[in-house]
Amino acid sequence: MHWSFDVVSLDEVSERNARLAKDKKYQTLLDSGKHLWVEGSLRDGIVKLVN
Repeated sequence: MHWSFDVVSLDEVSERNARLAKDKKYQTLLDSGKHLWVEGSLRDGIVKLVN
């Protein structure tokens, strides 16, 4: 699986992560799919596209 999203600044990424960490519905959804994750496979990356 792969997720991507656009943000204006890296501060926005931190704010979004903080909100999601507090979101009980989101955390429940993540917990329900834990059996789908491969141990050690989670990686974050930041890419800046230049026009």
